[in-house]
Amino acid sequence: MKVLIFGGTGFVGRNLTQELLENGYQVYIVTRNPPKTSSTIGNKVQLIQWDNISPLTSLKNIGAIDAVINLAGESIGNRRWSESVKEEIIASRVRTTQGIVNAINDGIIQPKVLINASAVGYYGPRGDEEISESEKPGQDFLAQVCQAWEKEAYKVQRDSTRVVTMR
Repeated sequence: MKVLIFGGTGFVGRNLTQELLENGYQVYIVTRNPPKTSSTIGNKVQLIQWDNISPLTSLKNIGAIDAVINLAGESIGNRRWSESVKEEIIASRVRTTQGIVNAINDGIIQPKVLINASAVGYYGPRGDEEISESEKPGQDFLAQVCQAWEKEAYKVQRDSTRVVTMR
């Protein structure tokens, strides 16, 4: 099974990549910096360079992909949230997702599933309250980020590609 991962160098991405490799999956990681990614992940994955802006036409060369997993996004916990940092937090998620969705809709890649990260922040601060997926979204910054991210993922227009958002 061939899996294409965006955000493969983050905490979740590194661990997911290792798990997939141990279970015999063929893993591709899309990265802005292949040398750095190679030193972090190793040489058991195939790396594809992308600037997070250009169309993902280079993906056409990798053939059939079973799953695309999008974990990409600027870290939310490593610095203060100035207006410019907030813009990058949103843009890094939405822009990457737009690129993936465009590649799927344009037939460049035709995965069976797009698994797009989101976060429990979708619901806003709820303390210890038990919540279900049917709860309304929150109104704070992180809730807005998650809503924009998920909205972009659901723009996939291919019946053959199922979209899953992970909260």
